[in-house]
Amino acid sequence: MKLKFFSLIACIILLASCSTSDDGNSETNNNGNNNTPQPLMGTFVDGAHPTSGTVVVNAERTTMNFTDFMTDFGPILNVYLCTNQECGNFIDLGELQALSGDFSYNLSQNLNFDSYEYVVIWCVEFSVGFGSAKLE
Repeated sequence: MKLKFFSLIACIILLASCSTSDDGNSETNNNGNNNTPQPLMGTFVDGAHPTSGTVVVNAERTTMNFTDFMTDFGPILNVYLCTNQECGNFIDLGELQALSGDFSYNLSQNLNFDSYEYVVIWCVEFSVGFGSAKLE
């Protein structure tokens, strides 16, 4: 009799611990997708010149940070957000701040990172990409 009683209690505790509860703090929709934007990150790969480092766009999409960045000297190097590595469609973020090191760019609030998913170091004078990073 005691064995049946303890087995019943154990089953109740087990079932209670397996139940799920919604505490209202979940940030997912009914499809299980996270509604909160996540930071985007990419690693630079060589293009026409050796280029390395990482780039991170914060979750709010207001800042783009370059870390351990390095590339060669070029006559006019700008940072482009592009739809592909060839930069047929691009947004010019301005002149490259440094050939190496850590630095950041402020971003406008209306950039579409679904379309513009490549960061390219673009040599304006020779129309060539020194290196690029795909934001994921």
